[in-house]
Amino acid sequence: MRHILLLVLVLAGCRTVGWDGKVERWGSMREVMHDGRTEGRVLVFSAAHGPDTVGIGALAELAGEVSIVDGATWITRSTASGKLATSQGAAADAKAALLVTASVPEWVELPVDRDIALDDVPEWAGFAGREWSVAPFVVRGKLLDLETHVLHGACPYAGDVPTDREPVRRKAAFAFGTLVGFWARDGAGTITHAGQNVHAHALVRGEESYTAHVDRVRIGAGSVLLVPRDRERVSPSHSVSRTY
Repeated sequence: MRHILLLVLVLAGCRTVGWDGKVERWGSMREVMHDGRTEGRVLVFSAAHGPDTVGIGALAELAGEVSIVDGATWITRSTASGKLATSQGAAADAKAALLVTASVPEWVELPVDRDIALDDVPEWAGFAGREWSVAPFVVRGKLLDLETHVLHGACPYAGDVPTDREPVRRKAAFAFGTLVGFWARDGAGTITHAGQNVHAHALVRGEESYTAHVDRVRIGAGSVLLVPRDRERVSPSHSVSRTY
């Protein structure tokens, strides 16, 4: 009995840290692009469950892009004049047709010591060797040869787009910014486009601040890749802190 009580006390003194592997999703690529399901499925502000939340998505009727970083929501809408309108903090009525989120309390920093392509992130992060089938990631630092778009009523990956619904595109040879994205082992048609296993958005701040879907980017040396810390139980004498 005494041993059982001791075990209970030891377990009570432990806590669980790291990411639990849970991903929430509203809508899918297939539904949005091929089935025309562009109606709002979730209120954006309700999907950000606190400072641990990261996420990416598209607004209802494909009217713009949504990114969630450290629980902060960024929305960029396109305009008919080709300009971008960006706001931090989702309006109470802003809805997403597609949204993927995860709440990650602990991250591991992986320094990037050479320029890498976006497609290199899964290997750099070691995702293939994990049990996860889907995993979020964040990159902070140098974004090279950045090419992005903001939806304006139609998705360019779905086929020909009417002239009046062409996305607003931006290019930057160099920018400091943040990437937030998801890797999926078999996510084509769900959270990634056909033939891809990574879906990422960029958050660029500067003379024109915006968030947008990433079509192409190289991550510059000196940047930091954040990946979820595997979940584990630790005793109070072993602390694990956030890395950003």
